[in-house]
Amino acid sequence: MDRKSWVVLLLLAVTAGCSAQPPAPRQTAPTGLVWVWWEGEKPSATNFPERHSFEPANPQEANVLSEGKWIGADGNYGGKTLFLEYEVKVPQTGNYFFFARKFWKHGPFRWRFDDSEWHTCGRDVSLLDEAPLRPLLVANWVSLGQVKLAAGTHRLRIEVLQNEGAVCFDAFLLTSSYIIPRGKLKPNERYNLAMDGWFAFEPSPDAFRPSPIDLRFLNEKFAGENGWITVKNGQFVHSKTGKPVRFWAVNAGPDIIRMDRASVDYLARHLAKYGVNMVRMHGGIWGSDYTKVDRDYLDRYFYFITAMKRQGIYVTLSIYFPLWLRFTPQDGYGDYNNQHPFAMPFFNKRFQEIYKGWWRELMTTPNPYTGVALKDEPAVAMVELMNEDSYFFWTFTPYQNIPAQQMEILEKEFGSWLKAKYGSLGAAFAAWGGNRIRGDDEATGRAGFMGLWEMFNQRNKRAQDTAEFLAKHQRAFFQQMRDYVKKELGYRGLVQASNWITANAQILGPLDKWSNAVCDYMDRHGYFGGPHEGERAGW
Repeated sequence: MDRKSWVVLLLLAVTAGCSAQPPAPRQTAPTGLVWVWWEGEKPSATNFPERHSFEPANPQEANVLSEGKWIGADGNYGGKTLFLEYEVKVPQTGNYFFFARKFWKHGPFRWRFDDSEWHTCGRDVSLLDEAPLRPLLVANWVSLGQVKLAAGTHRLRIEVLQNEGAVCFDAFLLTSSYIIPRGKLKPNERYNLAMDGWFAFEPSPDAFRPSPIDLRFLNEKFAGENGWITVKNGQFVHSKTGKPVRFWAVNAGPDIIRMDRASVDYLARHLAKYGVNMVRMHGGIWGSDYTKVDRDYLDRYFYFITAMKRQGIYVTLSIYFPLWLRFTPQDGYGDYNNQHPFAMPFFNKRFQEIYKGWWRELMTTPNPYTGVALKDEPAVAMVELMNEDSYFFWTFTPYQNIPAQQMEILEKEFGSWLKAKYGSLGAAFAAWGGNRIRGDDEATGRAGFMGLWEMFNQRNKRAQDTAEFLAKHQRAFFQQMRDYVKKELGYRGLVQASNWITANAQILGPLDKWSNAVCDYMDRHGYFGGPHEGERAGW
């Protein structure tokens, strides 16, 4: 039975178990779980202010918080380092998972128990849940990792790592095994709310005991067990066996990849249980300096791949999307006004070197958890060169999204291409009927670009030449970067170009697909959704 059939059976089994039943009684904590909960607003010592602007404004907001309150601060702290201390009674010796419920990613802090080493919770912490009090004010659980504690009372000290701004704490939790906290509920509590004829579906944390609906067995013992994923006769196949493989995949962004190791391990096993065998790792790998790879994030990236591999889950690497960057004139690319660099990788050599640098460091640095560089890692099944960008989508707007200084680069390349085709730029302009547009400058060897709408509606000689040049130019970029990743860096997996739609499916669509066809396989993104209405429809 194939993967699709098993997933269908799983869905049927879950549906069959959802028959109407009377509401279940309040459940207890998972068997054997040891846990300790304490309130953020009840420290043994603190210099936090007594009042703050994030206090609940009404009973509905208070109902979101544990015991209806949280401790917090905002504005300028007056030069003080804000701190909190708690006396925490631990019932038995063990390794505990430590969680904090706080206001979103605001208020980076460091913490330690007794005189142990300090640990930091930064602004890039991943959020495990979200409970809104009102727009832009939310409470979130974050995982702070593991800590070994002996039975008895311990002092927890927290120090805020900023001098001003928002910070709030609602509650803290220690657990002897990994769980995902749920809002204001303690581990032994459930909401127990359901409509008439239904029951509340609030399962305990999964201990991954043997189960007839556990689909982990569909995956390999580890991703890459049967070699690299290759393409043969229009199918993905394992290189060692030649056996076709189908992928049941999900997407993971930086917030997921940055999770602590225990959370990543739980996620990997959870995904495998539901039959997932691929994760697309989608997000930039640079830090505050976009020209350099974030080394801390790279370590988390490596661990994420390793955890997925252990559960038979392959990864696709997607590291560039123009919406993840904004440029200004200070960046040296011309008159960008806090704009995204649409189409820039296709023609800007300086940016191409930065782009290649990301791939070089990512693919050639040994993974500290396996000792193998990603270029040699079969669990890295696929590489995506660019997410959702194209010369043939509406974002390619010369002199608007792309400033004049950048357009000059492309105009000169277009001019050189036209000289090769017509013998001279003047001959090209004459063949087009003599009409000039912005960018046409025979003296400097430049030819301007008409808009996409004019291109696929006018369909004249100029439109045809422009479309041909853009298609060949885009294809050349994908071929160059495919060769860079596979030949120069030595990556042995599959490479795709991009995955986007075009401004005109009938005329521009085939050109875009042709430009993508130089890589190993094709990907296309389609978005579907119904009406989204209500108080928070915009969020």
